[in-house]
Amino acid sequence: MLPNYKKNSLVNLMSSVIRGCGGKSPYNPLPKLTVEIKSKKNLVLLVIDGMGTDHLAKLKKRNKNSFLANHFQQNFTSVFPSTTTSAITTFFTGKPPQEHGLAAWDMYLDEIKDIGTVLRNADINGKQIPRGKIEYPSSLLDTINREKHFIQHQKIIDTPFTNAYTSKAVKWRIRNFNGLLNKIPLAIKYHRKNNLNHVNHKKFIYAYWGDLDSYSHHFGKDGSKTQKHLRDLDRSLGKFFSNFKREDTLVLITADHGHINTSREHHIILNNYSEIVDCLKRSPAGEPRALFCYVNSNKKKDFEKYVKSKLNKYCTLYPSKQLIQKGYFGLGKTHPKLLSRLGDYILILKKNYVFKYVEKEEKVRIHLGNHGGLSKDEMIVPLIKFKPDDKH
Repeated sequence: MLPNYKKNSLVNLMSSVIRGCGGKSPYNPLPKLTVEIKSKKNLVLLVIDGMGTDHLAKLKKRNKNSFLANHFQQNFTSVFPSTTTSAITTFFTGKPPQEHGLAAWDMYLDEIKDIGTVLRNADINGKQIPRGKIEYPSSLLDTINREKHFIQHQKIIDTPFTNAYTSKAVKWRIRNFNGLLNKIPLAIKYHRKNNLNHVNHKKFIYAYWGDLDSYSHHFGKDGSKTQKHLRDLDRSLGKFFSNFKREDTLVLITADHGHINTSREHHIILNNYSEIVDCLKRSPAGEPRALFCYVNSNKKKDFEKYVKSKLNKYCTLYPSKQLIQKGYFGLGKTHPKLLSRLGDYILILKKNYVFKYVEKEEKVRIHLGNHGGLSKDEMIVPLIKFKPDDKH
């Protein structure tokens, strides 16, 4: 399943958010949502990392009064790769990966001549990237005329990546989910002194919760601990918003991507295929479900042959240029560094398979939940909408 960048993706959600908050976006908005956002003084956008739409049916089955399930509005697609780095950058910029260029958790970064993880601001060995080395993409959120607030865990709210987009915003640090919820009314009531640039103190409040994704990786999306955490989130949201009386506020809840369940048997260790590894000029990067391969120029034919003969059961090989041309990463102008970050080829995994490449002395980490690929469960995320005058 490909992202529907033209009219029904995360990019289109953010177009509605940006336009509804008085800004400008070249992308089509989701139908009717822009007008609804404009009509409210405050917009809260809560992102629950890893909450694919398939979770809602499980919630509804156990609890007919599920807050998340009962306030579901529609589905839309994530971006490709369906992963946190590419999607959160879309939330922060309003642009697809093709434009913002931050396409995966790990990528080759020409700025440091090595594989790096932008969200952690670290190279492949964990060494911090010097300040100013990474040029973060500009944001369409800069065009909105509302006061911006960001509610995030204290571990990530002051990273170089987050700071690049929150320097002019009010930041609220949290430690747990109830803390996140309790910060929402505080952000709504907050007024900056000498705030002359925002009309009537209208607010855009972004909040992010990442633990569901962590549970899904470690225990699988259907694991008992994962499902308990999801039910706890649902219960907390229902309790909190049952007493939320701000009729001037619209609350949108969504996710960056979904998950698929995998197993130890579905983890394919690329190091075991020496003829393929010998074709690479550096470690592969990207995502376990969408692997970026950087191939020596004189080994490309060999690489294609080996992958098609040895790995055909597990993946489909694509030249990176081809996927850019076909719009997998979005519409609009291509980021000048995108191709170098993607490498020469991308291996998109089939079924529930994942690739792992192990650096020297590194142990294989088995994740029972994964994402980054093009399956329905990874790509489809929900839009959940709450207004205090709802009759649910």
